[in-house]
Amino acid sequence: MTTKYDDLARLAEAATQGLWAQQRDTVKLGRRNIATVHAGVSLGIGESYRQACANAAYIAAANPANIKALLADRDALAEALARLLKSFPTDGDMKEAGYDDLAIDEACAACEAGHAALARVKEPT
Repeated sequence: MTTKYDDLARLAEAATQGLWAQQRDTVKLGRRNIATVHAGVSLGIGESYRQACANAAYIAAANPANIKALLADRDALAEALARLLKSFPTDGDMKEAGYDDLAIDEACAACEAGHAALARVKEPT
């Protein structure tokens, strides 16, 4: 079972490695062109070029190193959240500790949201 993150990691690994930079409507690695971006002509000539430049900037920012770093951060956060949720106290433990019903309800809602977020991280594509 693969997730959207597995696909993204595979693509980042297969892409040209190195520091990508935007130069107008082109994404470059040093002097080498990685991609030239074209926007639809329906936008108008000036607007089309501005959109192509904006798209090139986005592509350059989504370079393999940045994608790998984001995925590593996501993995670390998911692991920390899983550990936190595993040690989360039960309703009874919270009542015994003196928490009121509202605080317990809010804590349980946060716990449920954490479990839902972890499920989305592991969602298959």
